[in-house]
Amino acid sequence: MTPTLALLEWLDWTIVGLYAAVVVFVAWRANRRERTSAQFLLAGGKLPGWVVAASLLATSFSSISLVSLPSMGYLRGLGFLQLWVGELLAAAIVVALFVPAYRRAGVTTAYQLLEQRLGRTSRRVASFLFILFTWLRSSMLLLLTARAVEVFSGLPLADSILLVGLIAMTYSAVGGLGAVVWTDVIQLGLVIVGLGGAAWLLLDGLPGGIGAVFTKNSAEAGRPIVDFSLSLKAWPTLLSGSLAYAVPLLYVSGTNQQMVQRYAACRDAASARRAVLGAWGLGLGVGALALFLGAALFAREGAGYAPPDRELLTWLVHHAPLGVGGVMAAAIFAAAMSSVDSAVHALATSTLVDGIEAARGEPLPDRQRLRWARGLVLAYGLMATGGALLLVGWARGETVFQKLVDWLALFSGPGLALFLLALSRRRPREPAVLLGMLFGFAAAAWLGRVWGQAPAWFDRSAVSGIWKAPFGLVVSVGAAWVLSPLLLGGKRPPEASPTSSEQT
Repeated sequence: MTPTLALLEWLDWTIVGLYAAVVVFVAWRANRRERTSAQFLLAGGKLPGWVVAASLLATSFSSISLVSLPSMGYLRGLGFLQLWVGELLAAAIVVALFVPAYRRAGVTTAYQLLEQRLGRTSRRVASFLFILFTWLRSSMLLLLTARAVEVFSGLPLADSILLVGLIAMTYSAVGGLGAVVWTDVIQLGLVIVGLGGAAWLLLDGLPGGIGAVFTKNSAEAGRPIVDFSLSLKAWPTLLSGSLAYAVPLLYVSGTNQQMVQRYAACRDAASARRAVLGAWGLGLGVGALALFLGAALFAREGAGYAPPDRELLTWLVHHAPLGVGGVMAAAIFAAAMSSVDSAVHALATSTLVDGIEAARGEPLPDRQRLRWARGLVLAYGLMATGGALLLVGWARGETVFQKLVDWLALFSGPGLALFLLALSRRRPREPAVLLGMLFGFAAAAWLGRVWGQAPAWFDRSAVSGIWKAPFGLVVSVGAAWVLSPLLLGGKRPPEASPTSSEQT
């Protein structure tokens, strides 16, 4: 039975208010140094690797992770730790392939590289996919944060969305990328403190302590930490976590403008590589702690405590001493703001560079460029708020994290194929690449039972949805190479050369 709602006390709200004041002040101070569009969009390209590592993690470890990962741990145990094997594989490929390519090309957005290597249409398609996915993710972030506000404050969900959206828009417009990255460091620290405090509370008074958590979340209890099953239906397993999940992770970390913008803001390529690997190491620790919270809550309260994504929040509201609930509420806001501000800044950058300036054929004057960037940040914040209102009721009955993974798996394979083909030394023609993407989308949607019928001998329900990603990738790449010699339209891009005129 779900416990009755209780509200935060005055000290809790004071902590939340102090957090907001500190972050806005830091952003305002950083913003005073951002007088040009280059400083606003790329922080002058002088950020140290450790700061970018923290920012990369803060960007990806959103309120979805902070709320949904404990929920996943509560519902399924610690088995989702297997996903970090796939994250390590994706990080290694980003370090070896993507970071050097972006640094050599000297691009502001990931999609400029596609125009250099394939053509303008590829750039537009990839930019559109990024905008669509990031807008949806930002809307989900605001929705999940509003759910926390609903639990903590008692406000209706729609009012909570409007409140969180207003705060996010105001905060995001205060500063550029430099302000975003430095406040990410503060916010990540607050997230870690909040998770650590919640873990201490859950373990306090739990019979058997940490040992009881692992006993009740073990293979014998039907919740294994490592699942060696080779079944394509089981999720998560070591196989699906290391291979299938690596595809959407590589798509996000290797091609998403939120990440690429930070690689470009590093002092040099070595700093960018250290940032990627550092973010993985930090993410493993923080993710394990978040999953452990859910597993500990299951060990303490058993099944059926609260609806998905509300288990930990509900427990904290009822059991946390004065002030601790405020720290956790501030941590949820921190996780949301560090992701939303990153998303809207990346959306503004891509729209400005890949849309407005690409259509003009030349960059805008710097002062006008800066005004456009700030205006686009506000516009995308408003769009994310509207999207959150539209998504109310969409993910009831399951975690938002699982919804996001399912949706991302649908198109990450074809999207990643576009970049991998662009980075290959001998590349197919652009029309073949784009047609290959369409075949990949269709294949992923078919496997995910979105459309079409399967032959009698193949049961699509026996395949987990995460396998849509590698299936779409393989079909996209294969179709592009098969179609390329058959298409007369479009010239073959020149072969890549590591010693080209690209900037190092």
